[in-house]
Amino acid sequence: MGIGLSEVNDAETIKRAYGIYPIVLVEVELSIWDTHDLHNGVLKSALNLVSRDCSSRLGRRILAGAFTTASDLPGADARKKLPRFQDEAMKQNIKLVNEAKALAARKGVAPAQIALGWILTLSGRPGMPTIIPIPGGSTSSKVTRDLQGVSPLSDKEKAQTDEIIRRNKLVGARC
Repeated sequence: MGIGLSEVNDAETIKRAYGIYPIVLVEVELSIWDTHDLHNGVLKSALNLVSRDCSSRLGRRILAGAFTTASDLPGADARKKLPRFQDEAMKQNIKLVNEAKALAARKGVAPAQIALGWILTLSGRPGMPTIIPIPGGSTSSKVTRDLQGVSPLSDKEKAQTDEIIRRNKLVGARC
């Protein structure tokens, strides 16, 4: 028995919480769109303590092809308030999405499958915890579509995806 943490921004928070009560799960935002938690110690601090799951594994649906510009977002959509979805940031950030789409097309899969496959490829690698992508979507058909045929990437595909991430640094804060 234990509790889960969500929106944890630093490794120290996990360690402090674990010292008070058993932590069984840490939810992080992780995707090819947002790799911040790979570098801030959150994933590594939880390596031997708890399970991890990741939300926004499709970059808040941008990697699923739901939209390509800020103006594509519906009127009251909460993403319109987030810095990385503002017009100027989107001009840069969509480059990563377009490169991921091109890689997916070469492989004959949807961009969502590349994004989810990348997470599965990270999971359990040396120095990495088990990472569970949370399936989600506004309809069951979207969840089914995103998960069909998802498998870890080959070493070559992971290297190509890592290069796309390296070349296309995300612009704008998460929230």
